[in-house]
Amino acid sequence: MKKEIYAIIILLLVIYSCQLQRKEENKDEEQTVKVQSKLEQLLLCSKDSTFEVIDLSNDSIATFPDLSGYNARHLNLSYNQLDTLVVDSLPQGLISLNLSHNNFRELFRMKENPRLSNLRDLDISNNNIKKVSIDEPLRQIIASYNDLIYINFSHRNIQYLDISYNTDLDSIVDFVPKMIDTLLHKGVAGGSELQCKFSVYRSH
Repeated sequence: MKKEIYAIIILLLVIYSCQLQRKEENKDEEQTVKVQSKLEQLLLCSKDSTFEVIDLSNDSIATFPDLSGYNARHLNLSYNQLDTLVVDSLPQGLISLNLSHNNFRELFRMKENPRLSNLRDLDISNNNIKKVSIDEPLRQIIASYNDLIYINFSHRNIQYLDISYNTDLDSIVDFVPKMIDTLLHKGVAGGSELQCKFSVYRSH
């Protein structure tokens, strides 16, 4: 009888040990499963897919992704590590582009391009940009919290401009403030009124 009880105890211990080993193996498998990034998930979609919004924010993207095969109205690439805009890699039909909280610095240049023909709203705030030059006729530009010393853009459609907290920007600017419906410039030139440099030159 004692031998039978002893054998049962041994068997139970062996079963318990096997169960513990399986649990550890399952844990290891779970840890080795790589969680796909937003970009990796997007790239699984057909190249002719259409989206209302493509949200790739906070996705640790350091190289501008090729999204040229997709159609999207809004693209959010904020909170990444981008330092270069590749216009030909943007989705088709884009209306708004958010590039805030990235690593853009020095010159941010946006030339007219068929890929940007529908673009209306651009957010490049919270970067380290010193100079902005935009030829595309945008409706809204948000460029606050940069290191701007120069900004120029097409005045054709501009309605809203935010250049707040660019402390190195002078009150004499390279655009016409009076042509903009909403102009936010808190923390710029000590709160002085902004004047177009060409108007200042003509008045002398």
